[in-house]
Amino acid sequence: MNRLSSLVRHSDHEVSAAMNNVSYCDVTERLFGEFERVQPLPVIAAVVRQCRHDLEGSPPGALPELLERLARQRLSDLQSSIPVVQTDG
Repeated sequence: MNRLSSLVRHSDHEVSAAMNNVSYCDVTERLFGEFERVQPLPVIAAVVRQCRHDLEGSPPGALPELLERLARQRLSDLQSSIPVVQTDG
């Protein structure tokens, strides 16, 4: 492998990593918009981060959609497990 192809491969990896970070941030932001009334941002970000870890090895092209669907489902499950407190008044 010559130096140029090494640089190109390194560059491709950086672009892929940057795209994954953008997708991660976009997913977190969209889910925060949906769940901000029931979950604080740190909880949403932690769920997205765990889902991203759980999806390692998934096809890169499918990762953004898979990540968002899995995180949304886990946040929904988490929301439904929180007891509802009713107040009089």
